[in-house]
Order: sequence, then structure tokens, then C-alpha cells
Amino acid sequence: MAKVISRALTFGDESANCAVATISYAFPDEGMTFGTAAGAVFFECCGCNWLRAWWPCKTRAKEMSGFNPSKNGWRRMVALLGVTFLLAACGSDHNAPPPTPVITAQPADLSVVAGSAASFNVTATGDAPGYQWQTSADGGTSWSDISGATATSYTLATTTLGDSGRWFRVLVTAAGATVASSPAQLTVTTAVQAPAITVQPANQTVTEPATATFSVTATGTSLQYQWQLSANGTAWSDISGATAASYTTPATSVSASGTQFRVQISNTAGSMTSNAAVLTVEAAPSTNVAPSFTAQPASQSVTAGSSATFSASVAGTPTPTLQWQRSDNSGASWTDIVGATSSHYTTPVTVAGDNGAQFHLIATNSEGSATSNAVTLTVTAANAAPVFTTQPQDASVAAGDSAHFSAAASGIPTPTFQWQLSADNGSSWTNINGATSASYDTPAAAAGDNGKQFRAIASNSEGTVYSSAATLTVSQPVSGWQGVQEQGMGDMSSLRLVRNANGQAALLWTGDTGNGHGLFLRRYDPTTGWSAAESVVANAYDIDAGMDNQGNITAAWVFADVDTYNNPKRAWAIRYTAGSGWGTPARQPLPDPAQGGPGNGQASVLGGVAVNPAGGVTVLWSQHDSPCNCGNFNIVAATFDAGAWGDLHVFYAQTVENGLTYQPAGMQVAVGAGGHAVLLWTRRSDAGPGDVLASHFTAGSASGNSVSIASMPTGTDIGASISDIAVDAAGNAIAAWETYDDANRRRVQVSRYDGAWEAPHWMSSDSTEITSGPKVAFATNGDALVSAASFLSSASSVDWRVVALPYSASSGWATMQLVQDTGSNIRPLTFGAIDPHGISTVVYQDGSGFIRAGQRTPGNAWTTPEIISAMPNNNGVGNSSLRVIGLPDGDLLAAWTAPNTQTPYRVRTNVFKAAP
Repeated sequence: MAKVISRALTFGDESANCAVATISYAFPDEGMTFGTAAGAVFFECCGCNWLRAWWPCKTRAKEMSGFNPSKNGWRRMVALLGVTFLLAACGSDHNAPPPTPVITAQPADLSVVAGSAASFNVTATGDAPGYQWQTSADGGTSWSDISGATATSYTLATTTLGDSGRWFRVLVTAAGATVASSPAQLTVTTAVQAPAITVQPANQTVTEPATATFSVTATGTSLQYQWQLSANGTAWSDISGATAASYTTPATSVSASGTQFRVQISNTAGSMTSNAAVLTVEAAPSTNVAPSFTAQPASQSVTAGSSATFSASVAGTPTPTLQWQRSDNSGASWTDIVGATSSHYTTPVTVAGDNGAQFHLIATNSEGSATSNAVTLTVTAANAAPVFTTQPQDASVAAGDSAHFSAAASGIPTPTFQWQLSADNGSSWTNINGATSASYDTPAAAAGDNGKQFRAIASNSEGTVYSSAATLTVSQPVSGWQGVQEQGMGDMSSLRLVRNANGQAALLWTGDTGNGHGLFLRRYDPTTGWSAAESVVANAYDIDAGMDNQGNITAAWVFADVDTYNNPKRAWAIRYTAGSGWGTPARQPLPDPAQGGPGNGQASVLGGVAVNPAGGVTVLWSQHDSPCNCGNFNIVAATFDAGAWGDLHVFYAQTVENGLTYQPAGMQVAVGAGGHAVLLWTRRSDAGPGDVLASHFTAGSASGNSVSIASMPTGTDIGASISDIAVDAAGNAIAAWETYDDANRRRVQVSRYDGAWEAPHWMSSDSTEITSGPKVAFATNGDALVSAASFLSSASSVDWRVVALPYSASSGWATMQLVQDTGSNIRPLTFGAIDPHGISTVVYQDGSGFIRAGQRTPGNAWTTPEIISAMPNNNGVGNSSLRVIGLPDGDLLAAWTAPNTQTPYRVRTNVFKAAP
């Protein structure tokens, strides 16, 4: 703020009043020098705002303004009254300078609360001074008058925060001079608001050692915070440094649970205390873990005299304690083993009495316990070198047959076997490749094998021992029956013989395996004889098979399918491929029976397998068309070529005619050497007469043409034991079946097909002769033979006979012939055969269980049947298992099971060799 200074300068005689000039000037704390010289006034001023000179003798005053200094200051000489002052005497009232405004009390800075008034005041002296208040919003750089503010004070009635920082001053004017006051600054502050809590601190729950944060929300001016804690809610203490709106505790512990926290909030307008919030501290979750086994102990097998070690691995926190236990009663009770407290336990030296002992490990900690699996100690006797307990025996077989040698040996460990062959009377021996079991079946013996010797070697870790040598004697085959051979165990009825045009054949049967009802097979070669028995599948019933000219075999059966809806029976098949072996059993892929529709029921009876010479296969069976094993009963067929099923076809569907329901029954199928196949079956009704039908088709296809060849009485049908059919290479067929005549006598009818079926005729021309169980056989030249059993109904008692009806391709049907009177009331089961030379053979089982064979050459009577197997049947019940098949060279194969009193039943065969 500029200062106003007045100074008197003396010019000339200082005692003369008029020689005195008064100089007034204003400057902002700048210096100024004065001087006189020869009646002139001079001055030097840096930064002066204005300058005025006054002479008391009524001389004029001179004011000079606008002395703005340059950046380096300035110097000016002013001649106020020329070179010389003319002095004149003045009265005494002019000795003092005119009155100029002088501010004696400057406006003061103010600080007020927004909304209140602000008043600025000034006090000044001077001749009738005037006032003008000014304000500056830029810190005094520029000023503007305040309208109407012309008094010694100025009041801003209502202040706002926007007024804060403004400057105010007043210009005081008197006697033509104006003086500016010092500026005063206005500060406007907000009104102080007392504290008010809008959000109280909330209770906090944490898990040790987590921290907890309490916070408060409050309104008010310039708030100050102080958090406090209390253990009981009564005595509170300040928390050092906790002076913010929130407070975070140090790491917590369970001991701090229940501590209360609150905050005091204050300002100049007052204070208040929040609600108390409670801290809950939960214990940290335990890191302990109950014991568990990461590796279970394993059973051990040792030899008596050695120790066994059991080991296990256990996890758990804290580390579990361990205790092994032993049980000698299959786990019923357990006893701690003293000192056995580690993860492994080694037994003392074992003895035989330790065999079967069980061990387990118990692991325990603060979280629980766990028990390992129980394991078993097996103690075996000490090792021993092999010793033969059964020596192999000499064997005699006919050329073409296989010889069987067997031996038995003990030893620990169990010995292994290796059969050897010597062709030089024991001088040298050669291992037989693959002969490593306790028995050995030779290939088909030849004349050159006569005199060869066989022995077994039994070996284990303790040594090797050799059996005694057994000698093979091979006899040359002679015509006639070659003798009974046992082939394996089997059923009484599930026995099949099949052959091809090359004389190869196969015997199939089913039998109990201990784990199921398996299918077995032996193949026959005219040169080498029977092969070793083979297990084909584990479960099969109601089997049939066929063989093509390459030696491939297809077998089919019906079996309950364990993995489908309602456990229905299904048709299955499997193929043997010569040179590569058996394929995989395949189920006929019927749709899901739950879907319903034709062909979706359970398979019921296998009709047969038809195989053509090139290998095409058709499988036929009967089944319902609904999964409930009800609904229509149809004959269905599907191909099975190269081991894969073809589409299913309904071969014949159940029909309703004239209100009568007709169902198929009693199927028999035959295939000729050319592939022509015929299915013989019955269309039966319980309410009216039925038909015997023949369906012609080509083996390998699933459809054919059916023709009725005879009528059947109401409610009757045919079956495997009372009907048969055969087809020759030209496609001609002969069918034979049981039916009833007008007198209700059961008799056999026959019919031949050679492009059309002839009218059926009775096998016996004697209407009183009962005939039963026909079997049909063709020779390669078209001749045929029908065999059966019969008795005379006119006789006083039943006396069964074996009869045969020949057919000549050149002359037709002959008269039925008597083969043998059995003298028994038990019906014999017969099979016939005829070779290209017209030699006929009938094989039958009589009431005693003996298997007999009679033969007739052209122009001669039947020979007395010879016994080819003497297996007496003590209970007097016949056997239905006999099968006979003729080979192209005139040889015969017969197969049967042992009488039913000798269980398990044994499958036996006998081969008839035709004369060269």
C-alpha cells in the first residue's frame, strides 16, 4: 500500500514563511531525494504515483501525476516557478498546508460463515472526505467500484462461498486529493454441521487369523474419529491410531472373539458415539486328515521255512499309528501282533500251520482309524522234484485213427510236460511240438507209425524226470465196423452228423461243461479219421449244422440272450473256416423286442441249417412275432454267409383260414449236393385238419415256395423223431412222416419229388402194421432207403421190428422189407444208408441198449444184425441219440451217447469201412 509523506523544503531565508515550500508525495515504499538550487526545486523519485507541491502564500498548488517509473528508475528535473521564486509575505493562516485525507484506521480482513454478513470499516481525516468502496476478484490487479458503497463502512449482507477470497478497499477523497486504503480480504467458510451417523458399524465374523474391518458412515463438518474397544461393553479404551472412518484389526485369534468396537465422532459442533459392533472369531478349520490307505497289502505265497512280508502305505495328519493284526479263523476274530507297528510286517519263519492265516493293518490318528484289506498267507510245502504216478500205456489203433497216451506226475511246483517221439526204438527222442499237457493224442495213425514210441518229460525247478516209453501199434484197416471210440461227454439228443460231397464229415454234440452247456465238435477225414475234440461255444441248445465242399462248417443253435429285453431266446450261429479256425459266435440281430412287429418274438425251435456246396448258408427256425412269446407263430429264415447274418425273412406266417388258425410245426430240412434244399413241416390246427408241406429253396437264400403234399388229422404234426426228408444231387427229394389212417392207426407215409410231389402212399401195404420213426437216405446215384420201426397191431402183444423200404432210381418203390424182429416192446431207433452199389445198411438201437447194424446187398436178404456197441441199458428205456450218415465212398459213420443210466453220458462212434 502506497504511503503519503509530506516534507517542507526551505528555499532561501528559512526564517521567512514564504520561503518554505511543502511537498507531498505518494510512493510504495520507494525512496525519494530532494534538493534546492538557485531557487529551483528538483527531486528524484523511483516508482512515485503522484506528486504535489504547495506554497503557503496563496500560491497555486501544482499536482503532477502519472510518474510511472521505467524499469531502471528515472530522473527528472522540474522547474516549478522558473529560475527564481518571487517571495511575498503571507498571512499567518496560510502557514499550514491545506487539509488532505489521512486514513487513520484501515479496513481489516474478515472471515465469516456463508450466509452471514460481512462489514468493512475505514477511518480517515481530511476536509469533508468522500468514500468509494471497491472490490477485486483477482488479488488486487484490477479494482471495480461497488455501486452505492460510499460510506465509511461497507456491508455484504449475505455472503456465499463464491465470495471467499475477494479483496475490498476504499478510496478516500478530500480537498482534491484521493487516498486508497489498504486492501482487506474476505474469507467465507461453510457452516459447521454437527456429526450424524448414517450407517452404524456392523458385527463382523472372521476365521482366525484373518483381520476384521469395522466402518462407519457419518455426515458433518470436519469430522474427527476415534475408535474404541471393550471386552465387556462397559469399559472402553481408545485404539491408538484408529482415527479414520474405518478400522482394521490386526490378525485375529479365537481369544479375541466377543470383543466390541465403537467409534466416537466429533467436530466443533458436537460429538456422538456409534453403536457397538461385536467381533466373532471362528477357529481355523483343522488341517488334520483321517487315515487312508494309499497302497493295500497283498496276499503272499511262500514255501514253508521262509518268511513272508506284508506292506502297506498310509496317509493321514497327524501321522497315524500302525498296528498289524492276525486272524486264524477266516477273519472272525483278530489279534494284535506284538511289535508289528510299522508300515510293513515280516512274519517269523513259516510252517505248514500258517497256511491260510490272514493279516490286516489298522491305522489310527486323532481324526479316526482305517483298516486295510485282509490278505492271506499261503504256505506251500517245500519244493520237490517230479515223480511219475501214472506211466503212459501202449496203444493199438487202426490206420486212420488217433492214439491216446496219458501220464500223471507229482511235484512242487507242479511239473510241466513235454511229450517226445522215438522212431528208432528209444535210441533218440524228439520233442513233439505243442504236446505239453498230461495227455497226447496222435494225428491219424498211418502204417509207418507202427512201432513208434512215446514218452513224457515232467519238469519243475527241482528237476526233470522221464516216463517209461509206450509203444504204438497200428493195424491195417479191414472192411466192416472198426470199433467203438469215445469222443467226449454229451447229451442224449443233441447229436448231429454232417458231411459234404468230398466225404469229409463232422460230429457235433452238446454237453455240460460245469460252467454251461457247451457245443463240441470232432471233424472226420476219410484218410486220417477223427480229429481231436474241440470246444466251440460255452452255451448252446437245439443245435444243427452243415458243411460245404471246402470243409467249412456252420453251426446254429437257440439260446437265451442274457443281455436283452426279457431274456428272450435268440438264434445264434458260428462258422468254422478250413485253414483258419472258428470265428466269433453271432446272434441274429433282431430289432429290440420292446418295439414289437413281425419277427420280434422269442426263437422257439431251430428248423435246421442248409449249406450249399459253395458255402451259402440258410438258417431256419420258428418264433412268435411278439416279445411276450405270444401272437403269431411263424417260420423265419436268415442267411449266414461268411460268418455274418443277413436280413431276417418270414418264411411262412401263421394264417387264419375259414376261421381256423394254422401254425407251423415239426420242421426238417435237407440239402442235396447241388444246393437244392427242402424244408418239410406241418401246418397244424387244433380245430381242423392240417397239411404236410414242403418248401423248396436254394441253400444260401431266405425265401422259397411251399406246396402241400399231404393232409394231416386235426391237432397232429410231425417232428424230428417221426419224420425225415432227404435230397439227392439232382434235387429229387423223398419225404416220410407219421400220420393216422382212417382207423386211427399211426402209420408212415412217403412221397417222392422229381419236379412235382407224387401222391403219398403208405410205407407198409398191411393196414394193420404200425410204422414209426422213419429215416430217409439217398445214394449218390439216386437210389434211396427209408427205414423205420413197426409192429403188427393184430398181434397179441407189441413186438417191435426194424423195417426198410427201398427205392430204385430206375424202377421206383419196392415192397417194405423186414430187417430184424427185435423181440422187444421198446421201439428201436433206426437209421438207414445206401451206397452207390446198392448196398443198404440199417443201424438201430434195440430195447437192451445195444447198437446193431444189418446189411443187404442187391439180390440178397438182410443179414443178421451184428452188435457194433454192447452198452446194455438196464432200465429198459431206448436212446434217442443215435445218428448215422453214409459217405460217398460207401463208408458209414455212426454216433450215439451211452445209455442214460451211465451219467455223464459219453459220446461214442463207430466207423464202417466199405470193402475196397
